[in-house]
Amino acid sequence: MEECIPDLLKSATRKRRIEFLRGRYCAQMAAEKLTGMKVSGIGINHDRSPQWPSGIVGSISHTGTFACAAVSNDYKLAGLGIDVEQKFEEEIVRQVEEEIVLPSEMRMYESFFKNDLEYREYVTLIFSAKESVFKCLHPLTGTFFGFSDASIISVDFAGRSFKFRLLKRLGCGYDHGFEYYGRFHVWKNHVFTSVELQK
Repeated sequence: MEECIPDLLKSATRKRRIEFLRGRYCAQMAAEKLTGMKVSGIGINHDRSPQWPSGIVGSISHTGTFACAAVSNDYKLAGLGIDVEQKFEEEIVRQVEEEIVLPSEMRMYESFFKNDLEYREYVTLIFSAKESVFKCLHPLTGTFFGFSDASIISVDFAGRSFKFRLLKRLGCGYDHGFEYYGRFHVWKNHVFTSVELQK
C-alpha cells in the first residue's frame, strides 16, 4: 500500500499514513457508489486537500479509530465539508480553547449550555464545526482562514444543527457576514459535523 502514499506524506508517521489510506478508501468507495463507475483513486492537491474526479464535490475526515467520506454531484451542492473528532480530553481543551473558542462562543456556552453540556464536548463541537466550514468553503474560494475567522452563532441540540457567520472576506461571494447552517451528531465518544452548501 506504500505506493498509494503521496510524496507529501512519505515522511509522515505510520499512524498518519494509515489514517490517510483509510480516508482515501472511504472516499473512493463513496465516489464509486455515487457515479456507478470505477474510480482509480482520490488524488491529493498541493494543499493536501482531496482531488476529486470531475463533477464531484466531497470531503474526508478521520480520527485514530474512525474514517469517513461524503460526496455529491457538483450540480447539487456547491461545497461539502465533513469532520469527525473524538471528544477532547481536558488537557487538550486547555491547550486549544484560546485558539478555537471566540468570546462570543464562550458567552453562548455560559448562557445556554453550561448546566447541561460538558465543556470539553462543547469545545470539540466548535472545533469540528469550524473544520467542516473550512473544508466546505476553502475549495470554493482558495482562501485559507483560521478558527477566529468564522463564528458559531447558534447551536440547536434538538435539531442537531448549528449556524455560522464568516468574520473574514473569502471572495467568490463569501464575504464577511455570510451566514449558513451545518449539522452535527454526537455518537458515543465522537462528534460529527457537516456543512452542505446548496447551489
